Amino acid sequence: MKKLLFCLGLLIASVSSFAQDDKFQPVERNRRMPFIAGDTYIKQDNKVIAFYTIEAGAEDTKKFIFTLPNGTVVAEALLKKVNAGKMVVTTMADNKKHTVGLKNISAMDVAREVGIFLSDNKYL
Repeated sequence: MKKLLFCLGLLIASVSSFAQDDKFQPVERNRRMPFIAGDTYIKQDNKVIAFYTIEAGAEDTKKFIFTLPNGTVVAEALLKKVNAGKMVVTTMADNKKHTVGLKNISAMDVAREVGIFLSDNKYL
């Protein structure tokens, strides 16, 4: 009986970890195609690979929130005017902080550049 319960526990643990990893599953697409950013989305291969929202923060700070089409939050990125040219991106799957260099500071360009970073690092 103990062996059965142990095996059942292992099965439940592996299924729940699979389900947890599955929520961060990126959209299938041709990764060689260019990235296109719109007012609320990032596309590649004519498929929406992520949505983003922008929240205004204190003292000229903007917070970009990136989600997969299934609604899972993938990353949050903070852009401070003082640090123009770079931003800090926190990825939710592994709770790591990354510094991403920016060429442009318009909202769509920032979203596109962070989207490229997230895609290159297998978060999108």
